[in-house]
Amino acid sequence: MAGVTGGGSAGRSADAPARHTVPVDVHLLAVRTRSAGAEVLLSRRAGAVYAAGMWHAPSGHVDGAHEDVVTAVVRETLEETGLVVHPDDVRAAVAVHHRGPGGRARIGFFFEATRWTGTPRVREPQVCDAMDWFPLDALPAPMVAYCRAGIDAYRAGGGIAVHFQDPGDPIAHDPAHDPARDRPRAAAVRPFPVPHPQGGLSP
Repeated sequence: MAGVTGGGSAGRSADAPARHTVPVDVHLLAVRTRSAGAEVLLSRRAGAVYAAGMWHAPSGHVDGAHEDVVTAVVRETLEETGLVVHPDDVRAAVAVHHRGPGGRARIGFFFEATRWTGTPRVREPQVCDAMDWFPLDALPAPMVAYCRAGIDAYRAGGGIAVHFQDPGDPIAHDPAHDPARDRPRAAAVRPFPVPHPQGGLSP
């Protein structure tokens, strides 16, 4: 096609608008099976951080262009929980396109792991004051709505989910506040099944 270049900024005019970019973060859903069902590891945010007092999965940002998302989630999991997860045991679960109440957007990659070594413990007490296992069907409150959206999409079998919030929406998940009901086109969680390489749907 005429005018198409190989990528980057080559071939773009000096007055062309800047491309939209967003932060990339990673989340680990460490899942274990017990007689009563599956449980997921969550930590409670604390201190001078966003959403302090709310539960969230082990997570963090990709450090830069040198780091891929799998390396990032393995690193963040070790730093926050002490669990050692081998990259081969990290499985893609769901990607969430999130926009917070403040209007900033990001892409979050949620990964599942069912194998690891070590015992989870709070390793960053300045930003986390508790850590525990919770049933996937009985998650704690208050919980960061963004993380809850990822877990809900994971449980629903969606490979991709949209979680767009409006100004004034709560940071914490609130069952009584359902943007999917109030604003169908900006659904709080809208999972899209993604074909799995081995057939069927992922996860």
